[in-house]
Amino acid sequence: MLMSSGFTDDLFPIDEPLRYYNRTMDKYPDADISLLFADIGHPRAPLVPSQGRPEDIDMGFQRVEAWFDYYLLGDGPKPVNQ
Repeated sequence: MLMSSGFTDDLFPIDEPLRYYNRTMDKYPDADISLLFADIGHPRAPLVPSQGRPEDIDMGFQRVEAWFDYYLLGDGPKPVNQ
């Protein structure tokens, strides 16, 4: 599972995926879970029209594509849990 959240996203703040991550890893320490926290999110997260820094958005797409490639298509290296 790859969970992402924006630093300033008030709809889904960082503490929600972090709490889920910690609870899951406590019960299932070998679970494949990765977190992505960046300047991304809902329109009001970063108060600019672009809804986030382009570098962070690109990084998010790369992480999601790597996850899809490995877990859904069976292609590429296993993503590193970060």
